[in-house]
Formats: sequence, C-alpha cells, structure tokens
Amino acid sequence: TNGKTTCAFLLRDILQHAGQRPGMIGTVHYELGNRTLPADRTTPTAFDFQAMLAEMVGAGLESVVLEISSHALDQRRIGSVPLHGALFTNLSGDHLDYHLTMERYLEAKTLLFTEYLAPGAPAVLNCDDPDGARMAAHLLTRDPPVRLRTYGCTPGADACMRDCRTSLTGTTLSLALPDGDLSLSTPAMGLFNAYNVAGVVALADALGIPWDAIKAATAAFEGAPGRLEPITGTNGLKVFVDYAHTDDALRNVLATLRALNPETLRVVFGCGGERDRSKRARMAKVAAELADVLIITTDNPRREDPARIIDDMRAGLPPDKDATVIADRATAIYQAVADSGGRDALLIA
Repeated sequence: TNGKTTCAFLLRDILQHAGQRPGMIGTVHYELGNRTLPADRTTPTAFDFQAMLAEMVGAGLESVVLEISSHALDQRRIGSVPLHGALFTNLSGDHLDYHLTMERYLEAKTLLFTEYLAPGAPAVLNCDDPDGARMAAHLLTRDPPVRLRTYGCTPGADACMRDCRTSLTGTTLSLALPDGDLSLSTPAMGLFNAYNVAGVVALADALGIPWDAIKAATAAFEGAPGRLEPITGTNGLKVFVDYAHTDDALRNVLATLRALNPETLRVVFGCGGERDRSKRARMAKVAAELADVLIITTDNPRREDPARIIDDMRAGLPPDKDATVIADRATAIYQAVADSGGRDALLIA
C-alpha cells in the first residue's frame, strides 16, 4: 500500500543509471518518452494504458516502470501484459470502500504475482510485513514455482537489511544479497524509506542490473515528489509535505519526524471524500499519538460534506487530545506556518 511511488521513481533512476531509457506510469505522472502527462489515477484505464505503452514503443523506450493499484489489478486494466519483475511493499488498511474486506484487498494484490508475472520473472516481497510473508508462503506452493526473493530484517531474507541508520541527512544500510553485501546510502529519510530502498535494490539485483548503477542511483535519490518532501523556511522551520493518506503512512512519517526531536511537531491533515471511511478515525488517533499540535482540514472532499468527514476524524481523538479545525486548507496551512518557530517541524499531509 505504502511506498509504491517512491519505489517506482527509484527503480526508474536505477534503470537510467544502467543506461536504459525507461518510461513510467504512476500516481504522480506518466512519462511516455517524448512527453510527460499529469496522472489522473495511479494506473490508467485499459485502453489508455495500451495507448501509452504503444506511444513509449514509438518513442524508442526499452522498459516501463508501473505503479499498479489494487483497483487496476482487480479490474484487469493491464490486460495480458506480462510483467518482467514485481515488488510488494506492504499492506495496510485502505480502499475498503472498494474491496470491503482486508482479505479481498490482499487477494487483489496477490494477482500481481499469480496472473501477471512472466514465467521466470522475479517476485520480490517484504517478508517483515505479515501479509508479505503470507503471500511468499503461498507463492512457494505454485506450479511452476515463482522466482521468489524476499527482503527485510528477518534473518534468512534473500536481501537482508543490516546496520540501518537514518537521520535528517539521509539513510545508510547494508544489504546482504545472494552474491555478497552491498552498502547503500540515500538522502531519503526514515526507516520506511530504508525498506523502499531494500525492496527496489533487491528487484534491480534480481534483474541483473550492475551494482555500480544501483549504488549511484540510490546515492543521488532524494525521494519522489510529495513523499516526505522537505521545504525549508527562511527562519529555519522544517516543513515536510507527504502524501500520507492512511494511518500506517501517517505513522511512518510522523515517527520519522518525531525522531528529529523538534520543539513542537505540528501536522495539518485531512481525509478524502467518498473513500474508505474506516481509516478516518484511525488517522486522527495516530496523529494525536505522535504529533503535539493537530490541525484538521479538508483534503479533496469530492461530493461528500466536509463537515461529516471532519466529524469522522474527530471521533478517533482520545479524550485528552483535541484538534484545531480549519476547514479551508490554505488557511490551515498559513496558520500552521505562522504558529511555528525555527526549532519546530511541520508536516502537511
């Protein structure tokens, strides 16, 4: 659920450092070779998807990095296109307005490996995630067998993370791969980004990409747009913008910022309308647990009443913690910045 965009951007960069000219289809935009289009959804609808691939072929591109949403997998939007490698990062509560249960959500994700992976292509899974471990065990029983590669801190992982250290300046880690240990550094912060790096590097290594290209791309990678993206104010205030729209993603980002020991950690956040209502209270609970000051605002209510969304969120607040509600998003951001000082951190989620 979390990490797809960051992983897609990093894999694209690794392919470029390896001398390829890849395209990309994902949440932020569509890179088609001769032009880049803003994305209206993570994975385009079936005919648009095929048209984009055709345009990439016409532009001379050799490969494409895809973010494939659970909706797209369930709806078979990518048709019969065989994938030459696939990566599963984790599963957390989201999209239950569509899938209804976590079990059906996981079944949709599993289609990535059971229906779309080309024979012999690597399937890379996070074995530290309970659902990733379940999926890996399931794939081992398939005939013909899937070329499985796991990653994580769990002893015995095919790409085992060691000596992981993260700070405001970035992250370093060592990966024990089948052919030896690979030391990596990246400007991207946070343990969750260490996992993103580990997963992508495990996939790139399984695809036979040289280690020098992997190391160079990772060392230069500062993250994807809107993913823990830092903005420094003239007074030294540390502002971060992040796409976090689930409780798990919000927890990852706030925990990373909490570790920076700011004097005050503020968060401006909302929940989208006409989407999974069950995560609204959970997001507010996580924000109350990890942030000092909460400002609840709107976040693309679509056709739903913003006041109802905010009420759903406030239901998750513990009795001893309240939040300021500023429904207009621009006003909420201005207020949060105005209230913050040079030793504070502000997350705009």
